[in-house]
Amino acid sequence: MMVSEATDYTPTQQFGRAVYLREGCWYCHSQYVRPVTGETRRWGPVTEAGEYAYDVPHLFGTRRIGPDLMRVGLKYSDEWHLAHFWNPRQLLPDSIMAPYRGLFNTPAEPIQIVDDGTRQSHSPKTTRSPKSCSTCKQGADQAHAERRRAAIRAATGARQIPGHFDTKQRIHRSTVKIAAETKELEGLIGYLQKLGANRGKWRDVFEPQQLEVVDATLPRSEEWIAYGKEVYGRRCVGCHG
Repeated sequence: MMVSEATDYTPTQQFGRAVYLREGCWYCHSQYVRPVTGETRRWGPVTEAGEYAYDVPHLFGTRRIGPDLMRVGLKYSDEWHLAHFWNPRQLLPDSIMAPYRGLFNTPAEPIQIVDDGTRQSHSPKTTRSPKSCSTCKQGADQAHAERRRAAIRAATGARQIPGHFDTKQRIHRSTVKIAAETKELEGLIGYLQKLGANRGKWRDVFEPQQLEVVDATLPRSEEWIAYGKEVYGRRCVGCHG
């Protein structure tokens, strides 16, 4: 039974769906939670026919080289998706997904962003030396970082500049290399955030299946704890922090 009626895609989401189709994302990612053992524990509630009311053509997919995406909507932030498209292994070290950097606006030349000491940041062609920036000398505080981001947005027209591309290593430089969001990325992420939403706010009530009893046990030791921490860092931290 559907929790709520399906709604059509917005123009931005429809454009993002076209990008998803064009880039072949459906080759590796299915959009169907199968009604068999373990599927709901992995992906979420079983997919229902009414959810696809506005999907023409459908993009069910048949392979799961990557994770199923039918319930990916609202699982991650927009910034997470931006970083993931730029460098999947930055978030998931074992990912075999190729970067999609062609979807970003990456100016050929570094953009010059410096603070002139008057709480105003400037875009290209300023001659002010970054050494005169008192805020930089004080450790490049949050206000300075926000002013620089505002200048980058003004220089590129980007809606937002994810922190993943504006790193502390560059904070004392007079120029920065950036990867700005494009309309294609805005649409693609909007489409992904829509997936699974036609079923309603299922994440608010979803309780994954749990195993209450297991036959196998492992001795608790510092060695096993250290090994578990290593595995967590390699396979889990990208999603769970």
